Amino acid sequence: MTLYDELWRDFRQSLGLGVKGQRNPKDALAQRIRFRQKASLLRFNGCAALVEDLLENGMKVAVCLAFQETFEVLRERLSSLALVCAIHGRLAPAEKEAARRRFQGGDARVCLFPVEEGISFHQNEVAEDNTPHALVIRDVRWSVIQMEQTEGRAHRDGKFAPAYWTFIPGGIDERILEGVLAKVRTMRTMQGDETETTRAIEVALFGESP
Repeated sequence: MTLYDELWRDFRQSLGLGVKGQRNPKDALAQRIRFRQKASLLRFNGCAALVEDLLENGMKVAVCLAFQETFEVLRERLSSLALVCAIHGRLAPAEKEAARRRFQGGDARVCLFPVEEGISFHQNEVAEDNTPHALVIRDVRWSVIQMEQTEGRAHRDGKFAPAYWTFIPGGIDERILEGVLAKVRTMRTMQGDETETTRAIEVALFGESP
């Protein structure tokens, strides 16, 4: 455990992050959240590479994150690729809208944000910028409703925007994703909607269930 703590401290310091107040909590829920925070931070390079690929393909990218430290590290990394704007809870409403308008108008090609609802990134809101948009969901949520709301931030008003759910095979986010897809299929079954697409995604990602 001592070696793990030392390696984790060194990793954080390599990213310019402090180590104060990083003791593992004893509460079970807090432990799970801390575990996801660590997993999110460890995977920031993969997310940055995906955003870079989307930018190279001529798209603007909105990235939804759940954890502040990943937010800050990813913003620094992506700033070397394109102008990045950020929307978060410490901004006043007018500042949030100004950042959103920079992205919508094309001044910024990447926007980082944490919320699942109440914000719009649909393509062609500003007439002079019709660049296609993409959405990256950096941290998968447990809630189907939250995931659908997040996807709706860019894929709306008749404009298609591909949504990318990011995870590492065998990691905590894969287990969350598996549960979310199962819930989606159950909800669609109850509503009498088509479920073949959801089932095909499940099989492609996780194989046939027993």
